[in-house]
Amino acid sequence: MKSLTIEQLVATLTWSLVSGSAVYFGIQRFGFDHWRLHLSMLLMGFILLAFLRVTSHKPLSNAGRYALLAVHLVSAFGLYWLLPFNHLAIFVVLWSAVVPYFLPWHWCVRLSPLVAAPCG
Repeated sequence: MKSLTIEQLVATLTWSLVSGSAVYFGIQRFGFDHWRLHLSMLLMGFILLAFLRVTSHKPLSNAGRYALLAVHLVSAFGLYWLLPFNHLAIFVVLWSAVVPYFLPWHWCVRLSPLVAAPCG
């Protein structure tokens, strides 16, 4: 098993804190058996798995990488829609931090405001 890089470790810690607090507050607001909470936990898992796979050093085609980035972003938007907690926008920030490694800089600058707009 390969160890995580420092960037992956910090992002995973961030994911853990944001996800844990969202689940805690979701339980307080909706109860543990609510469908929103279960779907939210699934989306949180998608975000973590997509992030770790995109940032791994294992070979991945560009199409596969872009598909995983899309899964991460759509899951982040879904969470933001499902749970009424503004701090979930941090998942979009994690996505924005990864994208410059895979897209030209000018595309990142153009995409950032468009991606952040629904969270504002």
